[in-house]
Amino acid sequence: MKLAIIIVDYANSPDTKECLDSLQNLKWQGEKEIIVVRNTPEKNLGFAQANNQAVEQALKNGADLIMLLNNDTKVDPNLAVNLASGMEKVGFYTPLA
Repeated sequence: MKLAIIIVDYANSPDTKECLDSLQNLKWQGEKEIIVVRNTPEKNLGFAQANNQAVEQALKNGADLIMLLNNDTKVDPNLAVNLASGMEKVGFYTPLA
């Protein structure tokens, strides 16, 4: 299974870097793709539109699962594996902090 992870960055590169660093330890058996959408003050698509465009790209790239992350998120290494195992039962997840 291919996992696409989408992060929208709006002029907050330090947080985005920390998020990307935490993804380096993410456990996942299949292929994984990380898509970062850079919204800037000059070209701000808005959070929803930026995610929608990235989801379209991820699907074109063959993603089976898509994870949307806020750029200030630091993930636990087991996050994707745990969410994927639950998805087999319910089909959709929205984790709470």
